Amino acid sequence: MNTNLHRILLGLVLLAAQASAGAANPQIEDPELKACMERSLPQKAMTQKLTFSVFDGDEAIDSTSADLLWKRGEDGLSKVIVRVTDPADRAGIAVLALEKPKGDPEFNVYMPEQRKARRVAGRTIDASMFGTDFSYEDFSHFQGMTTEGGFKRLDNEQIDGVENFVVEVLPASEGTKYSRIVTWVDKERCALTRMSFFAKNGTPLKELEVPRDALKQMGDRWVPHKIVLQDLKRGQRTELVVKEIAIDPELSDNTFSVTRFGAGK
Repeated sequence: MNTNLHRILLGLVLLAAQASAGAANPQIEDPELKACMERSLPQKAMTQKLTFSVFDGDEAIDSTSADLLWKRGEDGLSKVIVRVTDPADRAGIAVLALEKPKGDPEFNVYMPEQRKARRVAGRTIDASMFGTDFSYEDFSHFQGMTTEGGFKRLDNEQIDGVENFVVEVLPASEGTKYSRIVTWVDKERCALTRMSFFAKNGTPLKELEVPRDALKQMGDRWVPHKIVLQDLKRGQRTELVVKEIAIDPELSDNTFSVTRFGAGK
């Protein structure tokens, strides 16, 4: 797999961050914070068409497009598909993530040239997605799908004059490389503002930001239409832009079946 494709799929891992914008982790017991998180989510489903650019310094080195499909099942658990749509030589590459009642989510990866899906689980949760610097663990934290680990609400903080909830997660996933992950949520708009990922030695590894002017109101919720991720170790950033979005469309459960996904549909 070429280097450009590595970088493109690196960005794809981040797309799902917008599907839930700090999804309602079952460990959240604080009533005020829990209500805010629930308010940020669609009732049942969301679809998005996205493009993103990867930058090395000020130079854009690649871009791609993808579809994202998210659905909350009757059991309250999330199902997510991210699938590349353009350019043609990458079309069809996809990830299916299925949240579980406990522990890490189940991941399945589809590569068109292999014409089948493979499952990623257990110790490989820290493995690189398609050879990128982003792991399946990153994906699960973006989606709020990880239920294991310590959870703590910290004191609220002001960011650019806006009050934010602050929460800290101490990951307990097998093979995790993070000591803690801190998330900021705009208190008024109930939308993701920032995420910081820290190494075991306390060094910050990655920073994710949602510019405030990229939050757009859709009905009674605010939806991020752009996110910027800084890989502090590599010195690169990925900028993702939402081109189209649909809230609560009808999506069949069969769309998220492992069998159908494994057939490339």
